[in-house]
Amino acid sequence: MESLGGEYVVWDKAREIAFIAPGRRDVVAEFRVDDCMLEEIRAAAASGDKVLHWCETKIRDLSGDLVAKVRA
Repeated sequence: MESLGGEYVVWDKAREIAFIAPGRRDVVAEFRVDDCMLEEIRAAAASGDKVLHWCETKIRDLSGDLVAKVRA
């Protein structure tokens, strides 16, 4: 939200979680927002229309085993 700038309103409208395996230990997830993604969103919103953008990431335990996939 901060990366887009104050002139944009960001809502977390929906998310999906696919659980792959039980999380028996600490887990980690890394969300990356790069300049290319921000520019695509800004360009799509330039007309004033609502933009729905999905981001996906994998949640892994500390040994690297896949625990879940998140789409938000």
